[in-house]
Amino acid sequence: MQVLLSRRENLDPADFRRFWQDVHGPLAARLPGLDYYRQIHVEPDPGWWPVASTVNVEPAESDLIDGIADMSFASAEQMMAYGKWAHYTREDEQNLFRRSVRYLADPLLPGRCAGEDDEPEKVSAAESLRLLVLVRRQTAASREGFDSFIARLAACLAGGEGIRRTKVLRFRERDNTRNHELSQNVDHDTPSHRQYDASIEAAFDDAFAARRFFSTAGFSACIAEQASWFKDLHAYRIIDAPIMVAGARMTLSGLRGVSTARLVARAGAVNHLYVDVARMFCGPSSDRLPAFLYSREELAG
Repeated sequence: MQVLLSRRENLDPADFRRFWQDVHGPLAARLPGLDYYRQIHVEPDPGWWPVASTVNVEPAESDLIDGIADMSFASAEQMMAYGKWAHYTREDEQNLFRRSVRYLADPLLPGRCAGEDDEPEKVSAAESLRLLVLVRRQTAASREGFDSFIARLAACLAGGEGIRRTKVLRFRERDNTRNHELSQNVDHDTPSHRQYDASIEAAFDDAFAARRFFSTAGFSACIAEQASWFKDLHAYRIIDAPIMVAGARMTLSGLRGVSTARLVARAGAVNHLYVDVARMFCGPSSDRLPAFLYSREELAG
């Protein structure tokens, strides 16, 4: 599942990121059922991703996003368990989001995406250029043909030299009749012509690696074919992507908030990694404590 999020106008970008990372994120991370939860903070950057000349690259003001909540569940039952508690986060959404659009998504790369099994507190720190694009298919293009093209593009990215992480998802069509079940004072309405059909994420070793990849024959062929399948391609640079839940357990960021977790790491404050200390911040979510905590005896030995 991916949830496309746009901040409220009364929050500047820095306050929005802090609230999402340090207030809303730890609340969401405690909810039962989540197997994986990552916050993808973005800013528009249309110049990096090569696009066919006929493809629109300028999103409408109402479609601009500030981030994506990237979530997954181990089973349908776990997703239902999460839904029973999700009213806590829905109540909070009106404090920071003007728009929230949820898509159920199917991965077009086999198995778990590269990077999702990395150490949650370290992943993404050294990646120099991370890009994310949202695409809409041409109105006349068949869903089957579009899916086939996206799958070929995913394969091209997965085999690309200098690419550290790829994640390609095909979005299912949204059902707007259920918008009344979502957050109050937040826009969820997304008619068919405004719905996206896929998201593509690629993290490169550095900017040079991105330039080299985009100039390869394989990707150049994909650019030429875009015109047949893409109506819109809206590109963003990923500026942060903290993981809040991994393997059904909160990370330190999910438990304490991203700013606190990073400050603890910079200070080397190992006392905050004791199980008994973590339990003081966890409450009834003790079965979701971070996996890397220590007992006092382990560190003393």
